[in-house]
Amino acid sequence: DIIREMPSTESGIAPYAIPNKFKFDARGAGDSGTPGAFLQDFFGSLMGFTVLNNFDGQSDDDNAAVLGFRVVPPDTQGDVGPDHYLQHINLIAEIFDKNGNTLLGPFAGNAFWQGLGGDCQNRNDGDPITIYDYVADRWMVSQFDAASP
Repeated sequence: DIIREMPSTESGIAPYAIPNKFKFDARGAGDSGTPGAFLQDFFGSLMGFTVLNNFDGQSDDDNAAVLGFRVVPPDTQGDVGPDHYLQHINLIAEIFDKNGNTLLGPFAGNAFWQGLGGDCQNRNDGDPITIYDYVADRWMVSQFDAASP
């Protein structure tokens, strides 16, 4: 192993290691066993934003309806633009208005690249990223291609 062969100091800690001076474990408890100060125990404000609407998005039933099979976990994600919410769950996408009404979809996630040819058009490997760019006023959508080197 590379780690076994790296030099260490007299304390046994490799010279490149940065000691954890806060000594928090994975739960955030310090040496005393009390919760760490960085744990949030209250709900923050929405900083002047108000939730205008809340609605159910896609489900794994939509994967089954569009593709004929289910995908677990759903890897749910999406983004809100000025007039629409674009949501992806693994291999499918759907466009909603801000009241939760479906405007388009659900449809296979690789439909964004239809007509471009190649793996992007022909494969639907999922784990998409959807971002609305407010400065450019456009959507950016990606998903990986498991067949590409």
